[in-house]
Amino acid sequence: ISIMPKELFPAANSAQRLGVPAPVLNNTKVPLQRGRSLMDWIRLSKSGVDLRGTGSKPLQISMEELKKHDKPNDAWIAIRGYVFNITRYIEYHPGGESELMRGAGKDATSLFEEVHRWVNFESMLKSTFIGTLIQELPSRTIKKTPSSLTVPVGNLARTSNMISQFRNVLQLFQTDFRQNEDTIVILFKSDSANVLAENFVCDITENGKCLHVDIVSITSNLSYTINLLHQVENTISVEKNQSIEIILKKSKRGLNWDNFGFLMQNRSFQTKFRPCTLVSKSNVTHDTLLLHFRFPDSTHMIPPIGAHVFFQTNVDGVVIRRPYTVAMPSITDGGYKIDSKNFYAVIKVYSTGALSNVFVNLNPGSEIPVGTYEMKFHLEMISSFKQVFMLAAGTGFTPMIRILHHCLFKTDKKVKLGLFNKQQRDILWKNDFETLQRQFNGRFLVNHVLSHPDQAWDGFKGRISIPMLREMISSCEIDSTFVFVCGPSAFTKLTLKFLTDIRVKCSSVFAF
Repeated sequence: ISIMPKELFPAANSAQRLGVPAPVLNNTKVPLQRGRSLMDWIRLSKSGVDLRGTGSKPLQISMEELKKHDKPNDAWIAIRGYVFNITRYIEYHPGGESELMRGAGKDATSLFEEVHRWVNFESMLKSTFIGTLIQELPSRTIKKTPSSLTVPVGNLARTSNMISQFRNVLQLFQTDFRQNEDTIVILFKSDSANVLAENFVCDITENGKCLHVDIVSITSNLSYTINLLHQVENTISVEKNQSIEIILKKSKRGLNWDNFGFLMQNRSFQTKFRPCTLVSKSNVTHDTLLLHFRFPDSTHMIPPIGAHVFFQTNVDGVVIRRPYTVAMPSITDGGYKIDSKNFYAVIKVYSTGALSNVFVNLNPGSEIPVGTYEMKFHLEMISSFKQVFMLAAGTGFTPMIRILHHCLFKTDKKVKLGLFNKQQRDILWKNDFETLQRQFNGRFLVNHVLSHPDQAWDGFKGRISIPMLREMISSCEIDSTFVFVCGPSAFTKLTLKFLTDIRVKCSSVFAF
């Protein structure tokens, strides 16, 4: 379909929420009928069956026409200006019919950005594409923003604030360079002490002739392309001294550079993918894997604590993309420190999971595209709190792994963890948790909760409830405690409600 772009710029808003009152997104998966998995949908999409129902010629569709198609047996949906016939897709949707029908007959862009911003819908629904949405905008005077800025659509106050944030960041940096016989060092100078090497994601491209620099922060992102004056080797390092120093190795030793090249700020920030190599793979539980990946030598990226990266794969022509929080190899290793070349991910395997099964079949030495990290949490959020209370269901603990490690080994904070699973065999790092409790006696306590325990289990049983939550949090001083929540959407939604009911302040809660 020639008029559809292969990839669209993802929206700026994140699936993560800060504060209890924030809307809880319904990402809950529902049981699908046999033969209705993602892989089954991909096969149907490639089968030649007409899923559009409108012919092969793309149409121009008005809002009035779109509204007519809002029934399960005749459902159209518009996302980012493109209209799809989702009638046949409904029974394949992991969130169920009722969730998908919320957007039927409507421009569902906002709903999509809230729930599935990271999903590559253009590829997933390509076989159902029927045309573009015509929207009549009210006549008004539009004030142009500077050409170097890309401002997300939103209410006027929010947009103005974001413009201000971008301008402040843009004024932070000045560039310079220095060199010796072997290296060229590009300097990004800033008056802010908060700018770290981990905020810079750098990739050497075009056989050493180009440098791509992303500056990633919790409030805004910047992107630069540098056409280098001369060629460099495919190896890079970044250090923080008085400025951020991007260190490149000259291809021609001894060649004197008059400058480092031409720097251009990109008009928009787009997630960049680079091939990463699987180094090793091991089992954490019967259905959960720990994978060790390595970035290429031409990449510098240090995902901060709480950040997630995007994995991407192509299954029969359909691009599948998923976010995974960067983890660590061991929660008991006090000396562990992430570097710019290696990272770890904890992956739960689902029998019908298109991407998780790619990981199952991925062998050491194989490559998979990994996108630039995204961050919505920063350690500064918990700096003033004496205690941390974590509530996680299953692999929902993954985003908290490095936070727990930091709190225990780098601070004197107390940490309490409520970890919810079905059975004992589902518990991640159970023995390691016991080791940490002995090592940090009085500072760390874990409560395991099983919904389907065996008769020998003498710990917490059932599902999260207000009485259970009160018992777990009873030893914590509420006003000095920060709470993390992560798990399936139903768990997160219920937990946030219960926290509100027991009067935990919204400013003290972060839900991944």
